[in-house]
Amino acid sequence: MKLAPIALICLLIAACTPFPEVDEAARADVSTAKFPKVVPMEDIIDPPEARLDENSEAHLEGRISGLKRRAKTLEALTLE
Repeated sequence: MKLAPIALICLLIAACTPFPEVDEAARADVSTAKFPKVVPMEDIIDPPEARLDENSEAHLEGRISGLKRRAKTLEALTLE
């Protein structure tokens, strides 16, 4: 309990310190730097491109048959 008043006094003293000027902390080259323009998100994000085309069904069927073949091969293996 005796520590609480001392801690409060230290905090009050620390709160009275002058805050450094932000403008003085920035380097001179920062004020002349070229920053990117801020634009709305709608202008940045393009709609997603279609991932399916006329060959998609054949490609997926080929993958399915390959995966089924691989699964049968793995099921046939015996673990030692």
